[in-house]
Amino acid sequence: MDKGWRLELVRATGVTILADPALREPYQARFEGSAPKVELRGGTVAVEYRRLRFPPFERHTEGFTLVLNGSVPWRIEARGGLAHVTATLDTVQLLGFEVRGGARAVVLNLPRPWGTVPVRLSSGASDVTVHRPGRVGARVEVNGGAQNLTFDDQRFGAVGGQTVWQSA
Repeated sequence: MDKGWRLELVRATGVTILADPALREPYQARFEGSAPKVELRGGTVAVEYRRLRFPPFERHTEGFTLVLNGSVPWRIEARGGLAHVTATLDTVQLLGFEVRGGARAVVLNLPRPWGTVPVRLSSGASDVTVHRPGRVGARVEVNGGAQNLTFDDQRFGAVGGQTVWQSA
């Protein structure tokens, strides 16, 4: 598939996303507690938490580990919010990472990019940490609001309105 694969997360909470270039399948999944609905549709792996047993932004003990095939490019999209998510994507070709519906307690470890890679968090962000490889240019733009945003070694407490930070 020349456009890569897509991971679609709906109301995801308590997720760890990893990548393994040696994996033969598109993905592997492991669950602790109740499992979300996972479907493989064409080039899309869709993960949906249908019933919210826990409020989406509250800490809980159930977990879901998703290992992506790191030998193919991936676009990751989340809607309905993302909470308590760690994505270690340093061994995958990332085409984009987008969250619509808010993000809380998210740690994102980015790979070396192949061109421009958009990373977008819409509808608010709180307790978000983004790590990128050394000597990779980046631009952070906040429109609206963010709280406790960490980008590399830069920490932003409460950011409102429009704020732009750009590397050299």
